Amino acid sequence: TAKKDMLTPMETGPTGAGAQWVADNVPDCEIIVYEDIGHADLVECPELTIASTIDFLHRAKEKVLG
Repeated sequence: TAKKDMLTPMETGPTGAGAQWVADNVPDCEIIVYEDIGHADLVECPELTIASTIDFLHRAKEKVLG
């Protein structure tokens, strides 16, 4: 999520579940907060978003497959 994300804010708001609620209720979910961007992290900081996603997927693979 991002500090300026109005569609999926950290806390639950009028748009629905907040990112913190998702992290608290989805097993193995992680939150990464990007500074100074909005909802479109893949557009606003693609390299950082892709690197974070790849890192998460590698760790998930290790957890599942050992």
